[in-house]
Amino acid sequence: MLACMKSLMCLVQNKEKRNKELEEYLIEHGTQAAEEAPLEHAVFDKLVAGSWVQFVKCGLRAHYCNPRFLDWLCHLVVVICNDLGKTSEVAKSLSLTTLHQMILSHSQFLRIMLAEAEAEKSDKTRKDSEVKGSLVKLLLTIVQGDRQCCQTSHLTVLFGAYGATLSETDQRLLNLLQLYEASGCKMQDYRPYMWGPEAVERYTVRRNLGPSLWQEPTMDQVVGLLEPELLWQTVLHFPLRRSLKVANTESFTAADKLGSLPRCYDPCFLMPLFSHLVAPDRLVNCRKFVEQGCLSVTLAALSSHDPAMRGAACYVLHQLSLHLETERRFPERLQVTYLLECVRNSLETENLKFACVISVFLAKAARLMLKWAYFELDRSSEKSASSVINFAPDITEEKDVRLTSRSTASWFIVSKTCQIDTVGVEIVVHRVKTGSIDKVDIEVGVPVLICFGVREQLLLVQTSHWLS
Repeated sequence: MLACMKSLMCLVQNKEKRNKELEEYLIEHGTQAAEEAPLEHAVFDKLVAGSWVQFVKCGLRAHYCNPRFLDWLCHLVVVICNDLGKTSEVAKSLSLTTLHQMILSHSQFLRIMLAEAEAEKSDKTRKDSEVKGSLVKLLLTIVQGDRQCCQTSHLTVLFGAYGATLSETDQRLLNLLQLYEASGCKMQDYRPYMWGPEAVERYTVRRNLGPSLWQEPTMDQVVGLLEPELLWQTVLHFPLRRSLKVANTESFTAADKLGSLPRCYDPCFLMPLFSHLVAPDRLVNCRKFVEQGCLSVTLAALSSHDPAMRGAACYVLHQLSLHLETERRFPERLQVTYLLECVRNSLETENLKFACVISVFLAKAARLMLKWAYFELDRSSEKSASSVINFAPDITEEKDVRLTSRSTASWFIVSKTCQIDTVGVEIVVHRVKTGSIDKVDIEVGVPVLICFGVREQLLLVQTSHWLS
């Protein structure tokens, strides 16, 4: 590895006769040597100390956009931080704070950190994203080694590079932001948090105008950054084992190991964000919160294995219910309030974990609650809710029954006294679809889905929504 380092410095310094293929070869083998067989600490400190500064300068100047070189440099920094310590000769020759400043002051830093958003618009190759991932990993390693690197002025770029997803880069960026907060940076000045290109634009304006003239983002602006379809994918692939408080050593866990997808949103960022948006002193647009899909993700978090994640979700639901009591411009607030009451009354113990099938059903109900295009009730008729209830028989008396409703209405009622362990129940619902009657067979899941543990209450469910 030392031979690769010295050879690379000689090639980079020779500007007239540079052999890029040979440089790539040296970087590749140097990285492999650092990963497979690292040098002994004393030998590394003695041999590398004299050429460490020159190696870093030459490497950053010539291979700043090379992800393999950044990975190699990251391995060397790990050895310096974890094994040698600040008293070593290598650390004295070039402190981590100086190295961190060298990386941030490079001319390509902003382009790489904001490359992901640009690549989506210009269809660039994935190389910029790979470089960004390696660069973020290197920055995280340096900050973990020395918290003095953290400065509030760095937050604008970090929020601009963040995407709020479960990708490897975004998870490390979130961990990096948490380290900045733990180091004393004033994160409250950036609340409510924004991310992506909008964050760079918004926070740059704040810096130019000053805190007295700057208007903080509204809830509609923050929630508008979330894509509804991506929020729904997060519900369907919710990372159940994702912890709300990520330890410094656990900066990254693959999305597939969490049972999710890299493109899904990270609930570790969403839950604190939602908690701030629905705080008692905030102006909350309840309809926007429900319509965008934020309520669905919050309900899905009730199935998380992490008690802190479930507690954060319960706090968001509680605060939202308080805002609904004073909301007057939200015609469907009673339906949403009833749904939240069902959830609250079903919590037999504090911070109870919901079954995934129940939380997904709740999220689906919240998602479709404001979409009146799904509703097929004939409002012109004189049928009331009670008349619709009459044609739906009670299924609590028998466990092996087959129910058929021949009414043309698209609603049916089931009793919430059904036990969760009910098996063998099938329901056949006739619903109107394009002028013809569509027959839908549902097996065991239906009684389980609609049971929330609240006795002597009825739940109104529209079949044309969640049976499709």
